[in-house]
Amino acid sequence: MQQRTKTYLLVIGAITILLFSAVVMIRNLRENTKLLDEIATTQLKLSSYSTRLTKAIQHNQAKTIEALVMRDESLEKSIKTSTDEIVSTIKQLSRCIERHRQMLPTQVLDVIKILNSRLIAYENMENSVLQATKNKRLEDLQDALVGFNATAAAFSNDVLLLVDLTNKLLQYKITQLQQHNEQTNRFLYTSYFFVTLLLLLSLYLMQRYQKKMIQQLHRAEKAEKETRLLSQRLQNYSQELEIEIAKKENELYEKIYTNPISGLPNRYKLLQQMQNNEFKYLALLNIDNFQKFNDVYGENIGNEALKATAAFLQDILPNKHALYHLGGDEYAIAAFYDSPIAKDQFLENIRQILKAFRKKEFHIKNSKYTLSMSAGISFGGLQKILAYADMALKDAKKKSTYIEIYQGKELESKHKEDLRCYQKLLDALQHKRIVPFLQPLLPLQNPNLPIKYESLVRLVDKEGKAIPPINFLRIAKQNRVYHKITGTMIKQTFALIEKYNLFLSINLSMADITNEKTKRMIFEKLENFEACEKITFELLETEDFEDYSSVYEFCIQAKSYGVSLALDDFGSGYSNFSHIIHLPVDYIKIDASLVSNVARDHASQLMIEMIVLLAKKIGVKTVAEFVSSKEIMELVMQLGVDYAQGFYLGRPEPVEYYLKHPPALPARGDKAEGMNI
Repeated sequence: MQQRTKTYLLVIGAITILLFSAVVMIRNLRENTKLLDEIATTQLKLSSYSTRLTKAIQHNQAKTIEALVMRDESLEKSIKTSTDEIVSTIKQLSRCIERHRQMLPTQVLDVIKILNSRLIAYENMENSVLQATKNKRLEDLQDALVGFNATAAAFSNDVLLLVDLTNKLLQYKITQLQQHNEQTNRFLYTSYFFVTLLLLLSLYLMQRYQKKMIQQLHRAEKAEKETRLLSQRLQNYSQELEIEIAKKENELYEKIYTNPISGLPNRYKLLQQMQNNEFKYLALLNIDNFQKFNDVYGENIGNEALKATAAFLQDILPNKHALYHLGGDEYAIAAFYDSPIAKDQFLENIRQILKAFRKKEFHIKNSKYTLSMSAGISFGGLQKILAYADMALKDAKKKSTYIEIYQGKELESKHKEDLRCYQKLLDALQHKRIVPFLQPLLPLQNPNLPIKYESLVRLVDKEGKAIPPINFLRIAKQNRVYHKITGTMIKQTFALIEKYNLFLSINLSMADITNEKTKRMIFEKLENFEACEKITFELLETEDFEDYSSVYEFCIQAKSYGVSLALDDFGSGYSNFSHIIHLPVDYIKIDASLVSNVARDHASQLMIEMIVLLAKKIGVKTVAEFVSSKEIMELVMQLGVDYAQGFYLGRPEPVEYYLKHPPALPARGDKAEGMNI
């Protein structure tokens, strides 16, 4: 585009120069014409008049001399005629000069004035000659002739001067005309040169522009071919993309609505169908203790077990039933509304599936495994059918039964109460209303030993009422906030030891010991704590100590900081006796069932006595829990128990209470009922 514009500008410039040259040429022609007119009308006339005047003067002079020599008066008339011609010529010459005086030099005007003066002198001398001729006196004739010749000569010289000036003017005009012609020629040559140069440059640029246009046309053709090819490729790509999108949509659908482990429809698919009220009956199945199975054997074995379970359920599932893998170890079996299956038949099918599953041996990586399942069943409920089945399943887990059926509002009310408890628990954690209450452990054999306290968790509601853990710990474990309660209790208990210099014990469950985050937090606190010897960790739920290695490692590491260890509920089973052999405990807390019956059951007395004897042999202190009366206190004291704990000696109270009312062994007292919680 720029190339073409330049070319157009050059052509326009050339045309402009040509037009300007033409204008200059016309102007020069006009000037030349004017000069020629001046030469024709002025110079030529002046020359003609000058020549005529010269001839007239010569003729007059000749006639006058002839008249003088011949002394012939008859020539006077001829002389007068000649003189008149001179006068007429001078007048014509004067008029011509007057008409063109602006363009004539001042010398010409001066010469005309001189000629007019000369004419008067000439006429006078001529008259003198004619008078002398009449008088015929020789002396007068000689004088007149001399004067006349002198005047005639001067007159002739002036005419010659005028002729010379006229010739010079003519020569000047001719020179001026030549200069004009030369200037015009130079200008025309220069113009033609630049026009030619511009035209050549324009042609060059046009050629380049044409060449570029051809190149652009070639490129355009090439681009068009490439565009067509690209369009074809895009069309092919679009088709491939559509296929890929359809494939991805299918994959996405599979990911959204299919469980990645088993390949069965997942919870989203179940919820989608549930929105359309497609289910008549629904059974929610859950593998029992699968989390422990997964922890013991690893995630890979766990995933293989989930796949094997899905395959087992697919094989055994009767017709007219739909199977779902909701996630983790949870499955669902549904009967649709158009299914002819009755309630009893659906219930029996689920029972048979659970029974067959308990007997099934799964072969996974050269090992055999057996598992069991629990189920919750809901017969209807439209949008709540899954929630009702889930309530029934949780009820089955709580009751340790294999199958439970949703029985209506009572179970729903219980679950609503659990939800309210969970919200209350979250609120208490947020506003720091999970606090430790202390219950004293009094020394029975040596009163000089310090009094110890057990730090027991309480939830203080907005009204200030203390709620015991039996009402919220289960909910905390179900909703996975139990570790937060443990962390809060440990921090607050450590703070009480630092502030009041107390000996306190803290309860730890198997869930705490196996929780890496909780365990790391405990040891970080111990690392920076200067009164570790005042801390005792009470190990709860000893029947769940299946992974001895992790429990043993925790105990050894805790002991390295100087803390003490206590074994809770000792005597409730055989496993307790193996614990004191394998674990480095410092205290054993005798089970409440033995202590509460010691006053009326001789076997309980013998059992406590044996425990005390064993403890002394291995250097372990004993604690009697649930001491609810003076009688029980005195009996366990007689049996050699080291510490006593129970409502008779002190209930769980805030630390401020025992700071004001220090606990002590009562001298007497009546039997008190209660529980140590």
